[in-house]
Parts: sequence; structure tokens; C-alpha cells
Amino acid sequence: MEPQLQLVLVGFLLQSLVILLVLFLVIILRRGLSLKALGFVPSSQSWILRGVLLAIAAIPAVAVVNIIVSSFKGAPLENPQMDLLNPGELSAGPVLLTLFAAGLVAPIVEEVVFRGFFYGWLRTRYGQALSMVVSAGLFSLLHGIAILIPALFVVGLMLSWIYEKSKSLWPAIVMHSAFNCIMLGLLYMALFSGAA
Repeated sequence: MEPQLQLVLVGFLLQSLVILLVLFLVIILRRGLSLKALGFVPSSQSWILRGVLLAIAAIPAVAVVNIIVSSFKGAPLENPQMDLLNPGELSAGPVLLTLFAAGLVAPIVEEVVFRGFFYGWLRTRYGQALSMVVSAGLFSLLHGIAILIPALFVVGLMLSWIYEKSKSLWPAIVMHSAFNCIMLGLLYMALFSGAA
């Protein structure tokens, strides 16, 4: 595996573990809140299906936002993730580890943080609309990829919406996971085809 990709993935997994541990210690042990308070409540199959369908709908929405950003920039959008994911000789190990990190770990950690914690906390103080905008803004900014902030903001709004409407974190996790897996699939297809 490419050392840079390996370092990023290991760093991400360790960071995710630390974030979950801190949230567990602060929110659950110190504040006495339950996992239910973070949104871990059962969800219907129809909301899980809506999560998958919303992930699929997010792909063209993100494409439109990126086209608009490119037109303002006056140059094609260059996704910095392409450089990271392109290890030269692409093998199953790095692809599977990347899918595990981005398709399972990231959606769980990020939904707990941005929807379960931030959105939930904001929602009790500032109402639904402002909380959706602020949590989506934090979600997009904290990804640290400036060129993708507008597209990630749109995805953050969609994730906040499904969390709000379903009253459960599971549809948001499913949507986030499906979206990340689809996007990774598209990125890897571009790499395999030589388009990147």
C-alpha cells in the first residue's frame, strides 16, 4: 500500500476512535445522556431506503454544485482526493481499507458528531432551520477541502434533513455510507479508466 494513503487511513481511524471515546466520556458518562439522546433509535425500513435513495439523489446535486464552483473558478474542479487515492499500482487491499474507512467508519463517526451531537444540541436552542445550516456548515468546513465546501454543505443539509425527519441517526448513517461508497466507486472508476 502507498505509504501516504496508509498513513492517512491509519491516522483517520485513530482520530475516529479518539473522537468516539471523547464523546462517550463527555456526553454519556459525564452528562448522563444515552445513545438514544444522540439519535441511536430504531428506524423503519422505509427511512433506511430513503437514506439510500437520498444518497443517489445527492450525486447529481453535488455534480451541479461542483459545475457552478468550476464556472466561478474559471477552471475545471480538481479534487485533491484523487491524488491521495491514486497509489500507482492499485490493488484490492488499499481499496477495501479505503472503503471500510470512508464507507463505514466515517459515516458513523461524522453522523454522531455532526447530526447526533452538534445538530441535536443546536436544535434545542436555535430551531430546525438554523441548526441545519450551522451543522451542515461545520460538516463542510471540517472536511478541510476548500474547493469541496459548497458540495459538502449541500450533502450536510440533506443529512440533517433526513435525521430531522426520521428522528433517527440510522437513515443519516446509511445515506452517508451509501454516498461515500458511490463517490469512491466513481473516483476509482476514473482512476482505473485513466481519466484522472
